[in-house]
Amino acid sequence: MRNKRAAILLALFVVVIVLSLYFQMHLVRDWSGATVYSRENEAYIFMGDSHTGYHFPYVAYPFLILQGLLHVGNEANDEHSAALVLHITPSSIDRQVYIPAGENHSSPGFITPFEDGLYGMCPGGTLCKWTGKSYEPATPEQQLRVGGIEHLVRGDTGNQPVNGWVISRTYRPGEQFKAQVGKDIAIAVQNHNKAESVYNWVTVDLLRSGQPPEHLYNVDGRSPRLVTKATYDRIFR
Repeated sequence: MRNKRAAILLALFVVVIVLSLYFQMHLVRDWSGATVYSRENEAYIFMGDSHTGYHFPYVAYPFLILQGLLHVGNEANDEHSAALVLHITPSSIDRQVYIPAGENHSSPGFITPFEDGLYGMCPGGTLCKWTGKSYEPATPEQQLRVGGIEHLVRGDTGNQPVNGWVISRTYRPGEQFKAQVGKDIAIAVQNHNKAESVYNWVTVDLLRSGQPPEHLYNVDGRSPRLVTKATYDRIFR
């Protein structure tokens, strides 16, 4: 009887091992953050919508936990770079998903607001402008008006106005701020982290006078999340 029970347990153990080798775990790390460019009657919000993906047999999970405890990095299986961009005025909200083009999916740097919109330095050191859906090379007239990439802001502005705009970011843990758009709308942004980390939990809410908050963004990237294969494929394929 005892031998029969042992044989059954051994068979179950073998089945579990075989299944754990066959079936895959799918984990997704979300990258969150928000930068707000605001002036009297409008605001642009650029929010992180990038993801890093990992998939591996279930049997490998304990070893990956041990690697994490030993601070040994794991190479990602998949990556998706994108940003959610909102343009908010007192009368409208425009939503766009921006996916950087090119091999390295690099976004423009040194984004700086000017009177006629947002400019940045695209790969190759060229001046480009946000068109409402993507960044496009600046026209000769725009380059003359801005003065080239030399006039882009490099570094923290300390909440000081830049060409009539205020630039606000959520880099530090516990940081929160509000940006006013017109008389009756405010954008509330908060980093909910308690300690410094590259993985943040950031929320963005739209506040209207006399109405409950409208949640525009709530991404907690502090820990990877377990997802189904279908969800994983939808994100990275």
